[in-house]
Formats: sequence, structure tokens, C-alpha cells
Amino acid sequence: MLNHFGYDTQAVGSAVEALKALESDRFDLVTTDYSMKVVKGDELARRIKERWPDLPILMISAYADTLEVSCYAHVNAVLAKPFMAKELKDAVARLLAQ
Repeated sequence: MLNHFGYDTQAVGSAVEALKALESDRFDLVTTDYSMKVVKGDELARRIKERWPDLPILMISAYADTLEVSCYAHVNAVLAKPFMAKELKDAVARLLAQ
């Protein structure tokens, strides 16, 4: 969807791969799902904010309404699944404008 809206994206398969990509490239925004194998999205966000505190993070989750408040501590926005393409577009635009 983000490519369709004109954004350059890089997809990775895990939190470890995301951290490696952040080490070698510059990114304007990170989007992550909450539910991932091994390292959950909130833990990835915590690790990212330790190294890159100004990097905005959008977490996407089917469990947005039931997650503990602590899960949101290191993310800038949460998008609940299911969502419409316009909601994603608006969330990304809002975070990039900050």
C-alpha cells in the first residue's frame, strides 16, 4: 500500500532484520506489526528508540484495543487492524510531518 502511495519501502522478515537494516540505511519511519515471532513489535520499538529516539514508529495490531498501555510506550502511533488504505496513508503522512 505504501508503495502505491509513492513511498519507498523496505520490507524485512523479522525484528532482527529490521535492526540490521536500520544500522546500514537511513529511514524516515518504521512500521511494525505487534504480533511477530521471537520479538514483538513493542519490544522492537523499545530497541529502536534506544538507538534512534527521533525515528517515528507506527505499530499495527489486530489487538490494539486489548494491549497493555506499556505496549504503546515506544511507538508514536497505533493503527488497529483491519484498517482502510486511507487510514494508513493518513497515519504515515501525520508521522512524517512531525
